[in-house]
Amino acid sequence: MSIIKKPYSQSLSELSYRLLVDSIVDYAIYMLDPDGRILTWNKGAEQAKGYKPREIIGKNFELFFTSDDQANGWPRLNLKEALDKGRFEESGWRVKKDGSLFWAHIIIDPIYDESGVHLGFAKITRDRTEFNEMNEKLKFLARFDALTGLPNRVQFVELLSEFLEVAKKNSSYFALINIDLDRFKEINDGYGHKIGDQLLQRLAKRITKDLGETEVVSRLSGDEFAAAKLFSNKEDLHHFVFQLHQSLTRAVHFGSFEAQVGASIGISIFPDDAQNVEQLFENADLAMYRAKASFDEKICFYEPSMDEASRTRRLLARDMFIGLRENQFSVVYQVQKSLISDEVLGYEALLRWNHPALGNIAPAIFIPIAEECGAINQLGDWVLETACREAALWNKPYKLAVNLSPIQLASNSLADRVGRILKTTGFPSQRLELEVTETAIISDKGHALHVLRQIQALGIRVAIDDFGVGYSSFETLRSFSFDKIKIDKSFVAQLGSDRQAIAFIRAILSLGHSLDIPVLAEGVETREQAEILSLEGCTEVQGFFFGRPAPTDNSM
Repeated sequence: MSIIKKPYSQSLSELSYRLLVDSIVDYAIYMLDPDGRILTWNKGAEQAKGYKPREIIGKNFELFFTSDDQANGWPRLNLKEALDKGRFEESGWRVKKDGSLFWAHIIIDPIYDESGVHLGFAKITRDRTEFNEMNEKLKFLARFDALTGLPNRVQFVELLSEFLEVAKKNSSYFALINIDLDRFKEINDGYGHKIGDQLLQRLAKRITKDLGETEVVSRLSGDEFAAAKLFSNKEDLHHFVFQLHQSLTRAVHFGSFEAQVGASIGISIFPDDAQNVEQLFENADLAMYRAKASFDEKICFYEPSMDEASRTRRLLARDMFIGLRENQFSVVYQVQKSLISDEVLGYEALLRWNHPALGNIAPAIFIPIAEECGAINQLGDWVLETACREAALWNKPYKLAVNLSPIQLASNSLADRVGRILKTTGFPSQRLELEVTETAIISDKGHALHVLRQIQALGIRVAIDDFGVGYSSFETLRSFSFDKIKIDKSFVAQLGSDRQAIAFIRAILSLGHSLDIPVLAEGVETREQAEILSLEGCTEVQGFFFGRPAPTDNSM
């Protein structure tokens, strides 16, 4: 709000204007003479500062400043700036009648008569305490964790940059320490979020109790914390990390019970392990994941020889989702034949990944990573849908075999998803054969067999893959009516050189014949292997000797 700079008089219009100004309660508006004495005082000024007109008119406006402000001469400097520049404007703390402070936004305009003679000042003040408090709170929340009061990731990264500069300047060391609480989720789920929040608050209080100037602790998110320390002597770092671990793993008492979490800690050091904050974070993360995977080593320093493989796996996990979006995956098919007639019985669908930078990546490498990172269900659905769509276009109604991962088999919605894919692609269920390993079944046998029965109810055949390598293959075979047995290729590879391999294969073939279940030998790579299998009565085979995996062909 601005005061019109015109001569101050008691005309009717001026009087009306003064009455209007006097009635305003949202703004403190008053006039000062050239020396700073108060001439007028509206209701807004009375409400904001606590003085009634009779108490304040004639007094100097300096009384609204703190003693320190007055000692520094700020009141006079404010008026001087208003005269020199035509206006003074600022925000700052001012004093009320009761001695309390409020945050004020202030405008001071000089007043002149028609001839240009300076008559005094018009001063407008607005109480912005609540706004300022909210603004300060927002600033705090932007840089600090609301639950624990610790620096958040944004503030922590800024502090790390400062630590890094100090370490460079002093030729000292700087450690970044990543911390993950091991059993926090169990406590949070078991006792409720209120106890979980209190636990985090108490742990935060513990680990910040004796922090020095060269140490900082942050809560990054959920049950993830981080710390940093400048040091010259590695013994100081070891002591600091040990104290952190002790504080985090010591039991926290809650009246009738106590909660105790574990802590996995990973440490990366500048300049030994990395030259910048981002790389320090990555390396500390890798070390922390190694600590989390260990039963006894819960404090791990970054070690390139041990952690680089983990970095590669994490990068591949990230790239896998990109690969799905950008069509980097494809399906190839390996023929399955009859040893009696040499006719084609069907094809097994096999997944391939052509990475844009790394080239072809073997399924033995990326499938376990897909299972770890949660991509396997999406990947498995894509393989099944792609294979069914392509096989639906084949000239002959060959069987199509597709592998199922243990993670897929553990899903409650697997049968529904398979049914939707068959409906979408128009592929006949009786031509589809899903292959599962014994390992996929025994992790949760009851659930796995229930899902397999749902799949068979759709008219789909179920084969047990890699048969013979498990601890209870025969028991697994007895508990479910499989439609096919696939002899593991490790037995086939030893044919002609290992008498035990022939004995195992002979036993499996006899078992399949007794149960009236077809048996297929996979991994057949030589004529000798094929001839031995034929002599032993094996009728179905698959392997490089009969055909390498290849893209779909309209002649199929």
